[in-house]
Amino acid sequence: MARKRRTAVAAAVPPPPVERSPVVAPDSPLAVTARELLAAHTPPEGSTTCPRCEVPDPCAIARHASIVCLAARDPAEETALAPAG
Repeated sequence: MARKRRTAVAAAVPPPPVERSPVVAPDSPLAVTARELLAAHTPPEGSTTCPRCEVPDPCAIARHASIVCLAARDPAEETALAPAG
């Protein structure tokens, strides 16, 4: 039985980056409401507690709102999931 020769395979070239469109329309009522909730549930500078829920930051509402902001490609999401402090 003859063995098959292995030949070198050229490395696959990754495709160019594709500009992805937002999953949620940035001006939709969902995105607008998420930004409002995120603003209401973001603690002031120096605090680590949600001002509305009185739990450690980020609270569940802020986390969920930030996911919607991420889907809408909103700049507000950059720091939304990081705990304060």
